Amino acid sequence: MSQTPLEKCMHRMSSLADLLVNSGVPTRIDAAHAIAHNKVMVIDNETEVTGSFNFTKAAEEKRLRVELAE
Repeated sequence: MSQTPLEKCMHRMSSLADLLVNSGVPTRIDAAHAIAHNKVMVIDNETEVTGSFNFTKAAEEKRLRVELAE
């Protein structure tokens, strides 16, 4: 089972981390890196999308990003 890595700074955002943990999402703290710029969408048990693209209308219309979907 995959885990959702949380940034070191996530401990300050405990409500989001608590929501993930309390919802049964396997999580771990990534203590080696202060910030991860990736955005991730888990679609189902077989598909995830990751990259630096912001999921906003402005980013969709004005930015070019390279994304990976597997």
